[in-house]
Amino acid sequence: MTKIAVAGIGGVGGYFGGLLACYYQDKTEAEIYFFVRGENELAIKQRGLVLDTTHGRFTAHPKKATHNSAEIGQVDYLIVSCKSYSLTGLLADVRGCVGPNTVIVPLLNGVDSGEKIRAVYPENEVWQGCAYLVGRLSEPGLINETGVSRVVNFGSEQGNAERLKEFEFLLKQAGLDARVHANIQRIVWIKYVFISSVASVTSYLNLALGELRQHEHGMELLKRLIDEVLDVAAALDIDFGTDVRERTLTTLFEANPETRTSMNSDFLKGGLTEVDSITGYVVKRGKDINVPTPAFETIYEALKNK
Repeated sequence: MTKIAVAGIGGVGGYFGGLLACYYQDKTEAEIYFFVRGENELAIKQRGLVLDTTHGRFTAHPKKATHNSAEIGQVDYLIVSCKSYSLTGLLADVRGCVGPNTVIVPLLNGVDSGEKIRAVYPENEVWQGCAYLVGRLSEPGLINETGVSRVVNFGSEQGNAERLKEFEFLLKQAGLDARVHANIQRIVWIKYVFISSVASVTSYLNLALGELRQHEHGMELLKRLIDEVLDVAAALDIDFGTDVRERTLTTLFEANPETRTSMNSDFLKGGLTEVDSITGYVVKRGKDINVPTPAFETIYEALKNK
């Protein structure tokens, strides 16, 4: 029996974890656990996790939903899906799930989560991953998914090939569009080019994606941001192998016009945001390697004190 725990039951973790729990709740191949806190934990314990999606409404009942990782015990795979500002605390809290053979799979915005996880769990196999999904935890125990893309990408250049295949199989069995990649770094950075540029400009100007597409100054600023993050990536020897600039713009114009980036939504709520990992990271790495990022610097300075 394979044990999979999902730590962070928000839009992404809740959606993918929910599909896994739905499929495997009556199966013997795998057990699915949720590491979850607060009102979300209580709601899931009372009625399950409800997934309201573009292809149906489902209710997921994991093997256990708990804020105490010791109640879950050591797992084979730990999917970490939280906001970047919560990662350090979450890694400490899930220690009861992590044994010597636990593979940790991050599904976070940004490109530096893997190195942060390895700093805490240096003996464990830590893969890279990213997801394409428009999903929100709209209330405790309820995930709303409104996009057309629902892909989870993962991989590791040094990872165990058999375990990569096993994990992909388990996810695909549950109906997830799971894709293992030999060059996962390229895949993660392709998403980061989109997230860092689009989330930064939409948060700075407070625009939904459709509004951005009609905003002349916003689009000019977006293109400068894309160029700057690509300059940083090139200096770091990131091999994209595709026309990422055009791909980023295409993704923007194919998206639901009413969609807001998660960082923009977080600013509107007035709480913590991922501005350091999404916007500030480009500024920091640019300074480290002497690559100018003036547009990112302007936006970062405005947003970090907002």
